[in-house]
Amino acid sequence: MKSPKLAIFIFASLILVAGGHAHGAEFLTGKALLSLCEDKTPHGYNPGICIGYISGASDQLDGLKGSALPDLNYCLPSTASTGELREVVVNFLKQHPERLDQQASFLIFDALTRAYACAAH
Repeated sequence: MKSPKLAIFIFASLILVAGGHAHGAEFLTGKALLSLCEDKTPHGYNPGICIGYISGASDQLDGLKGSALPDLNYCLPSTASTGELREVVVNFLKQHPERLDQQASFLIFDALTRAYACAAH
């Protein structure tokens, strides 16, 4: 892709527009997402919130590639499961503990575009 900073800017802008509220946007951090994803509470909602958040970000990447950023280097295989996406993101978060205070959507974007770069698939 010619401008990864542009892609991140557009992605962030869309998140701000979609997720903002009157008192300002509150974002999930990488630390909070990792906590949700690793929650082992029986019958808890957190693992579902984790998968939903990651799946939503993946859908956003697909949407960007299909419209605003056709050159986005992201090619999610049709065989990828939500569990696989979760594993990719959780592993990325664990490998980058210094980034856990960053916005979770940016970290998901980074994890998925690295794992599913078009040249790799």
